[in-house]
Amino acid sequence: MEVRYVTGCDLLGAVVGGGEGQSGFIPGILNIVGDTGTAKSFLACEIVAANYHKYGKKFKWMYDPAEGKIKIDTLSLYGVDIVKKKEDGGVRSKTVEDFHYNYHNFLESLEDDECGIYVLDSLDGINSDAARARMEKKMRLMDKGKKLDKGTFALETPKYLSQEFFKNITSDTEDKGCLLIIISQTRDAINAMFKTQCRAGGKALDFYANYIMWLASMHKIVKNELEIGRVIKAKMTKTRTSRPSRKCMFPVMYEIGVDNIGANVDFLFDLRSVKTGKLEKSSSIVWDGEVNTKIADATVKELTSFLKEVSAYDVYREFLIKNELKSTKKSCLQYIESEKGTAFYDKFEEVFGKQGVSMKRDELILWIEESAERKQELTRRVLEKWEAREKSVLSGRKKKYE
Repeated sequence: MEVRYVTGCDLLGAVVGGGEGQSGFIPGILNIVGDTGTAKSFLACEIVAANYHKYGKKFKWMYDPAEGKIKIDTLSLYGVDIVKKKEDGGVRSKTVEDFHYNYHNFLESLEDDECGIYVLDSLDGINSDAARARMEKKMRLMDKGKKLDKGTFALETPKYLSQEFFKNITSDTEDKGCLLIIISQTRDAINAMFKTQCRAGGKALDFYANYIMWLASMHKIVKNELEIGRVIKAKMTKTRTSRPSRKCMFPVMYEIGVDNIGANVDFLFDLRSVKTGKLEKSSSIVWDGEVNTKIADATVKELTSFLKEVSAYDVYREFLIKNELKSTKKSCLQYIESEKGTAFYDKFEEVFGKQGVSMKRDELILWIEESAERKQELTRRVLEKWEAREKSVLSGRKKKYE
């Protein structure tokens, strides 16, 4: 079956989609790379949960916690246990050979009309059978007091990946329509002239992966001196699309996971610093436009009638006199948008929505969250802005071959 795996985040979907109207991952290999605290496991769980709710019974997944049990309560966050227990068919790979065997079995389990995601969390948590045998040998020598040579510790895993694993499963992954997510932990490069970061897997991942995504923690979100989330930056260093090296920011809230609505609001209204991830403004956000045009379409008579119903007309008249205004539609809107017009919206919020009303960031997020229509409209506006930015950098050159 043809499938695109959603990300659970509109902006991230646009980053990896590769073109207008395209969102999410095509089948293949995704390598998520980041330091500790960059929400790598959170994002992998989010991707699994989003596709579980999108594809339903046609979707299978396996979360392979090679580093040990993850501590994310996926049942309360997403309504499903992402990490299966062993008695429920779950696996935990200890060696790269285990991983190869478990992943092969997962691919074989997929029917022609099914799709699936396999997550290895993480590549750094597994070794190779050869390395384990060599380490046991070294420990026996140490017990006997013998001197150890330097050896080639941790080189067998990338060797196995490049010579056996990827060569055997790359085509099978795409043929089965599967997404393989491999999580990697960053580490400082050894013998580097300058401090740089690398990750396990050698050049094999660079060559075989369809997508390589680096994550960075930009800002801690704190409330009442307690950390409740982080702002994460995602950057693609490899995508097999015509739009490489795209990046975006999104909040990860420990209470809800990736905050898609929050990320969209921040992007749409340019609320966060692109350098620090901190909020630069959180109030005076005006949701105006196409969701509800009743105020814009209303006549002066209709507006003043509503003001009388909420006992605000007398104050409105004082507002006109004080500001030397006439009773026009413009003056009505000025009053309604002022602090004195609060009563108007308190009563007619359901009729008018909050178009034209200044709101704080969190208030706007809660208001949008209440309505499927508003969420769809938010996504539409965000993707429209994204595409406008993409088109702004086009050269306008003629096609070379037509």
